[in-house]
Amino acid sequence: MDEPMQAPDDPSRQDRTSDAPAQGDTGPNDTERNAEAQAALAEDVEALLATFQDRLLERDFDALRELMTDDFTYVDQKGFTLDRPSLLERERRGAENKPETEIQHRLLSATGDGRSAEALVELRFRTVIRRGSSETVYEGRGRERVTLAREASSWRFKAVVIEEQKMTRNGQAAGEEAIEEMHRGS
Repeated sequence: MDEPMQAPDDPSRQDRTSDAPAQGDTGPNDTERNAEAQAALAEDVEALLATFQDRLLERDFDALRELMTDDFTYVDQKGFTLDRPSLLERERRGAENKPETEIQHRLLSATGDGRSAEALVELRFRTVIRRGSSETVYEGRGRERVTLAREASSWRFKAVVIEEQKMTRNGQAAGEEAIEEMHRGS
């Protein structure tokens, strides 16, 4: 009995050796190398973000300082800019009266050339501030564009630009003043 004819593009009839490198092919092509480099960059950025969040939650401001370049800048949604010392001081002040803070990030994209990189990150956060017997709960989400620089053998933050930020205070929509209020810890 004859087998039915199958079209040449039928995967069951294709040569299984096509996945093997051609003779003389010594490894991955430029596209594959680029994909591998971008995947490695995404892993590095994820690790840096996680380390930054851990140090922030631990209130280890000396370690945070080391994760940023000397010329680091932070730009909020209104365009207000802070340098590294000013941002660290704001976070140090804001850490008072904050018994609970949760931060989650999701890396949306990361591209770079080995010396510099840019990433788009989505954040969700929840912070509780207590003063005496009163409690204020801030919850929000945001998106930030992060620029990184490779210094020695590690990535460091060079700039963070807040592109979008939404927040609630005790479950009610809150404006941009709530962000500064939260960072002041009041």
